[in-house]
Amino acid sequence: MAITQAIDKCHERPNEQDTDQDVRPMSELTTVVGDTVDHATDVEKRTDRVMLTVPAKPHMWSVVRVTASALANRMNFTFEDIQDLRLAVTELCTACSTTAAEDALCECEFVINGNRVQLNCRVSPVTPDEDITGDDDTVLTNAQLSARILEATVDSYDVGEVKDGTRSGSLSKFRSPTA
Repeated sequence: MAITQAIDKCHERPNEQDTDQDVRPMSELTTVVGDTVDHATDVEKRTDRVMLTVPAKPHMWSVVRVTASALANRMNFTFEDIQDLRLAVTELCTACSTTAAEDALCECEFVINGNRVQLNCRVSPVTPDEDITGDDDTVLTNAQLSARILEATVDSYDVGEVKDGTRSGSLSKFRSPTA
């Protein structure tokens, strides 16, 4: 079959008997608001998961940030909330990988449920943290700085201790109510 014939076949309307009973018209999936399409109405009805594995290296956090941004945009997060989420994703990945081995991997699972995006992050192999003591109490450690950034940008977060050579962390951000 020639390419043009294949394209034409894709654009043909299906016969009544060929129509799948579970196919819903687009009007049931999206709601048009002004010039934008609100996909969130359909998203709120299900839980979706997106898995992503990248090397546990700071230059790879951009891949995780882009994924988080795309998912939050699809859920109609505000621009400010998307930027907060991007920053929080970087901090969580960094916090989980501070003592990662050279060949460590960062496994990210995004869970989309209703108006919330959650990131579960696991980095392995990692070594346990060493006690870091500073002479000046006013200087923040990297972990303290990450904690402050996460507190300011997401609704909840957790960075666990190293267990069996793996450090896990998670964060959740809810979509802001529209004004």
